[in-house]
Amino acid sequence: MTDQDKTKDQLIQELQGLRSRVADLESLNLEALSSEEQLTAASQCLITSDQELIANNQALQREQFFRGLLEAAPDAIVIVDQDGRIVLANARAARVFGYARSEMLGQPIEMLIPKRYRGKYRKKRQCYKSGPHLRPQGSDLSHL
Repeated sequence: MTDQDKTKDQLIQELQGLRSRVADLESLNLEALSSEEQLTAASQCLITSDQELIANNQALQREQFFRGLLEAAPDAIVIVDQDGRIVLANARAARVFGYARSEMLGQPIEMLIPKRYRGKYRKKRQCYKSGPHLRPQGSDLSHL
């Protein structure tokens, strides 16, 4: 049967069938695009995760290196945060001050200062906090 022999109704039905197939194909194409987009997003997520793992590993290596230097130092080293609480102390500091490291961490630095000087030291530390500047430790002992 040629197109000329088909009735108008048959042509309309055929056209509707073709439109339906086109819609199905478009839907499949969108699903394929959606799947491709999902794969792309998953790949980006994996790449980001890998980059974060690498960055975390590098940060861990730097921290281990720093801690190694800290422990190798012949001097007692105590590091405090901006509130004057001990956040890090090497083994030498624990021996010099007679505390276990775990006892020192989180405590105010004043715990290492003789009791009779703690009040003045605390005021000096707070003054320094309001206007920090480079100075050698122990260079100004006038507060003691």
